[in-house]
Amino acid sequence: MTALKGITVDQAADFLRMVAPKPRTQKVKLEKAYGRVLAEDVLATRDQPPFNASAMDGYAVVDLISDETLQNEPLTVVGESLAGRRFKGDLIAGEAVRIFTGAPVPEGARAVVIQENVDRQSALIFVQPDGWASKSDNIRPRGGDFKAGDVLLTAGQILDPWALSLVAAAGYDKVMVRKKPVVAILSNGDELVRVGDKPKSDQIFESGSHALIALIEQWGSKAKFIGAAGDSIKAIHKALKSVKADLIVTIGGASVGDYDLIKPALEQLGLQVDFASINIKPGKPTWLGSLEDGQRVLDLP
Repeated sequence: MTALKGITVDQAADFLRMVAPKPRTQKVKLEKAYGRVLAEDVLATRDQPPFNASAMDGYAVVDLISDETLQNEPLTVVGESLAGRRFKGDLIAGEAVRIFTGAPVPEGARAVVIQENVDRQSALIFVQPDGWASKSDNIRPRGGDFKAGDVLLTAGQILDPWALSLVAAAGYDKVMVRKKPVVAILSNGDELVRVGDKPKSDQIFESGSHALIALIEQWGSKAKFIGAAGDSIKAIHKALKSVKADLIVTIGGASVGDYDLIKPALEQLGLQVDFASINIKPGKPTWLGSLEDGQRVLDLP
């Protein structure tokens, strides 16, 4: 196949997406899932909330603002309902249950009167004239957030803090995600010296890989820095020996100069070039190809 030349950046990106290997999957604990990409939809296994829940601190009541004949009568407090410990029993007219935010609403209750609208005297409460509630006031209905079987998140979504909270609310302690692609990075050039080492007068510090590693990690992949290979085919072969990655990215040696040896070295490993240049400056000599073993190589100038 004849290598493409002078393609646009968008065309190059589309080509990379087209030849990218199918993502592998793994199940990870929720506390390790931040920033990962979902491999499958997340479905609700139960209603949320799983019961009618109070949205306020106050009193669960049967009597409503529409029950005008009862509004001058006190209500008898017959118990309380707390988050995690419901009131057991049915509520009837003339009764009230002390209730707290998030607690299950007792059977028979039709509304929650907020505590600010109530005067309590021992086991009796007096609702202020303008404090009575209408039906369902201050009650979060069962399944109001989501219902069992609802699709909460779809495959391909990135798990941000809010998505993680939603997964936890659905009761999952693990989630199926895409494995992070491994991107191996090789710098090339006799002039390069590792940061921290002492350069000779005609050498510079190898810096490009640091930006690339950060970008790769930011984009959800795992970066693996091989090192910096000198300007010889033997050095390049040695550096790439036994490297296994979803993508090998080389920095430097991409053009056609006497010491641009990445392509000649890889041609000895069966390199087939997909596109040979991109219509961009700087960066025109950027190319993509595959080795005999199927590994993809992207060479950056």
